[in-house]
Amino acid sequence: MNALPPGLLTLGLVAAFGLAPTDLHASEGQRHRIGINTRIAFRVEATFRNLGEYRSPMNPGPERGGGTDRFYEDGFVRVDASGNADGGTWYWGYEDSERQVVGDTVQMQVLEAPGGLTSSVHDDPHAGVELRYGYVWRSDPRALWLLEAALGWTEFDFTDRRTLTGPARRTVDTFPLDGVVPPWAAPAEPYSGSFAGPGPILGDAPIRTSETRPDGLVLEGERRLRTSLGTLRLGPAVEVPWTEQWSAQFGAGLALALADGEFTRSETLSPWAGPPVRRSGGTSDTEFLVGAYAEGLVHVTWPRGFGLFAGAQYQYLPDFRQALEGQEAVVRFSRGFFLIAGLRYGF
Repeated sequence: MNALPPGLLTLGLVAAFGLAPTDLHASEGQRHRIGINTRIAFRVEATFRNLGEYRSPMNPGPERGGGTDRFYEDGFVRVDASGNADGGTWYWGYEDSERQVVGDTVQMQVLEAPGGLTSSVHDDPHAGVELRYGYVWRSDPRALWLLEAALGWTEFDFTDRRTLTGPARRTVDTFPLDGVVPPWAAPAEPYSGSFAGPGPILGDAPIRTSETRPDGLVLEGERRLRTSLGTLRLGPAVEVPWTEQWSAQFGAGLALALADGEFTRSETLSPWAGPPVRRSGGTSDTEFLVGAYAEGLVHVTWPRGFGLFAGAQYQYLPDFRQALEGQEAVVRFSRGFFLIAGLRYGF
């Protein structure tokens, strides 16, 4: 569990235990305060990490030799019913004649990308609501001392559509046609030979080449992180009057939160040559967070206990993290602050 910031914790402990409750009579007999306020968050950031990583599920087999099953992003070369007699097989297929047929050969590829790309999103502001209750446990001519509790709810929605570039490695196996005219193939109508055959023969022993480019991969699409944050704040506060109507309040204490998030992605990885790789998916998670808060408010009070208040609040909470197939989405609550405006009633 992450430790609380020492400054906030010390302030809360001093205010809670350093002042003994000697007078339980609040001004004008009002010992209870209830209120409702908007709570608008700024500078809360979502970071998406380790983007652009791709490890092909395909197995192209050993670098040299024939008589083995080989699988690629855009085709396959396998052992047919004849056992690949004379070093050829009719059990093969591919996707794109215009791209993959090069001279008297057919090329097939496997893509790898190490990833490590990062993208951050702010998407300010994020609006929420909070209900609060305060009990005046001490009063004197200079100040009112309160114990406060507040329940809050804020929805955060971060969407990242940035196009990123990163490194990629492309491994290409080139298979000989030896004068055979290959069947036509297109992405919408790929060619696929059968195990039993017969069919056009393709040499089964490839020549392998590999190339790595630092900007060989383009990552496009959308990453979205939606997080609901429910909070409970507990702590002491002091209200200092300026005039009969105006006063300032300062408080600090413990912040407890339940974060419920959903991380989804729909993206396309496009290498500098070859077909794009499309993938999508999502995950959800819930985590309990412990932190602290400090706030400052200005009150204006009318007769019969009604009033308005506004101010700012800093709330420290640990990062909320979610992982999806090697990618990570992180909400950084610790950088955010809140603007507050609301209505209260004292009785």
